[in-house]
Amino acid sequence: MNQQWARGDAGGDDTPGDVTFAAVIDLPHGLHARPAAAFTTALGPFDVVGRARNASTHSPWADARSVTGLAGLGLGPGDEIEVALSGPDADAARAALEALIADHFGEAVTPPDAEAGDSGLPIVGPVHRLVPPDLSRYVPGEDEESRLSAAVDVVGAFWTAHARGPFDAIVRAQQALLLDRHFLAPAYNAVAAGASAPAGVALAVGQNALRFERLPAYLRARAEDVRGLGRLLVLALLEEPLRPALPTTPYVLVGAELDIATALGLDADLCGGVITWMGSNQGHGALMCGELGIPIRTRQIAARDLAEGELVELAADATL
Repeated sequence: MNQQWARGDAGGDDTPGDVTFAAVIDLPHGLHARPAAAFTTALGPFDVVGRARNASTHSPWADARSVTGLAGLGLGPGDEIEVALSGPDADAARAALEALIADHFGEAVTPPDAEAGDSGLPIVGPVHRLVPPDLSRYVPGEDEESRLSAAVDVVGAFWTAHARGPFDAIVRAQQALLLDRHFLAPAYNAVAAGASAPAGVALAVGQNALRFERLPAYLRARAEDVRGLGRLLVLALLEEPLRPALPTTPYVLVGAELDIATALGLDADLCGGVITWMGSNQGHGALMCGELGIPIRTRQIAARDLAEGELVELAADATL
């Protein structure tokens, strides 16, 4: 078993640590994936054990170095986060975290409506369908743990290669999620028990997505990030490209959800819009479309029946 992923969380009794402090979350969407990643990054250099909880809801303590743990606390706007730190660098870590919180976690404090992913523009063009990974091609081997670790490295290298640019904060959050020991622990545990690497990934994705799906709307949309990261890991296990090849002529992209890796490859001059039958306009893929000026319609069940090459013509704000 890979011990990097086998360690437990920082939970414990109600006597939290050497240094404690509390602060109010003033972000319009609460403590979601990006600020949670910034929090874990700020804590990274310090020799401390950190825990955090939602003091407003009296939640259980979570590992303060875990993106899934922090984002899963359901800290909404106005909620109070309580942080407990133990170790030689506890005071320095507190100062760094308090400075981060005072700077709004590096986030722009804007009203929620300002980040809507759907631009309200018409969607016109021939359909290009996103094809899910074909798991029937995967042949389990004798060392599934090593194959899973290699896939993690491939996906990590992909995010590192895209860590600079207009969406660097979103990419960094994906990097932090991938490196979160709690995120992949179910996968490594399943593989150690004899499961294939893709089956382990599916288990980890299912468990982590469920945690987010129980939270309020914007935090709930982070389940899309989890599923997108799982798709990348499966593609890496299949030794396939992590980003789909997109047409070089105008098209409308159609699929279950728009993940971040696919959104990174969209060209506003060619992509006439995106239509999905899952997801939401608060998912990171949809928000990226908004930044690019690409219209997107989510939760369009009829999109399942759109054929490759079929012409789509949707007026502004219209649905299928």
